[in-house]
Amino acid sequence: MRLLGTLMALMFSMGIMQAQVAAPDQPQLLESEDVSDQKVDQFVSALEDVHRIQQESQPKMIKAIEDEGMDPQQFVQAAQAMQQGAETGLNEADQKKFDVVQEKVMKIQIDANSEMETKIKEKDLSLEEFNQIYLSFQQKPALKQRIESRIAERSQE
Repeated sequence: MRLLGTLMALMFSMGIMQAQVAAPDQPQLLESEDVSDQKVDQFVSALEDVHRIQQESQPKMIKAIEDEGMDPQQFVQAAQAMQQGAETGLNEADQKKFDVVQEKVMKIQIDANSEMETKIKEKDLSLEEFNQIYLSFQQKPALKQRIESRIAERSQE
């Protein structure tokens, strides 16, 4: 399970890097009082969809890696090295497999990102609003507590 988390974190961070290239301005962090209850509900609903889509993508990525004869751990290590600008440490044959797998995994990620964007917009949030609330959720304790409370309430409904 740790490998799945590492793989998703790596793919998510690669997606964030791509988003930052497109929009280099860091959104302003929001305080809890800046986010209405309605926006919290919309965000939590969208976050649940995003989480579900990410979970559905994990086995597809693992399958793509394994279908090319690569070990998922080996792929993650090589991708992390590449992301950090280091050598992947792969021999020529494994590097070819890695290149094919990376393309397949990126397609899965692009499809998942597209689905996530659709779900976010269906919750009447713009991508910018979602990202702004998400970053604020990660860094502002009062907002994090409100959102986590709402998640807990929804899980009991």
